[in-house]
Amino acid sequence: MRCPTCIKNAATHKVFDNGSSTTMLGGTFKHWDEKDREHHHYPNTITDHYSCSNGHRFSRKYRRGCPQSVCDSGEDRSVEITTITTTTEKT
Repeated sequence: MRCPTCIKNAATHKVFDNGSSTTMLGGTFKHWDEKDREHHHYPNTITDHYSCSNGHRFSRKYRRGCPQSVCDSGEDRSVEITTITTTTEKT
């Protein structure tokens, strides 16, 4: 993991993991496709929180992908949603 702001500014930095949070919707959305493959669609969003040695805070938001190698939605096992936001800590 690298800080997006530091990458833009070509700055040397260290990244610190500040934990994760998740939504708490129950269960999974299951269905079976025409080839009888079981699909699990997870409704919860996971947010990983980070900061860097230059005072920036950023996060990565995603959902777990369906465990089927090719889901009927056309997506693979990769992360469904990726959002990175950056703010600077005020001292």
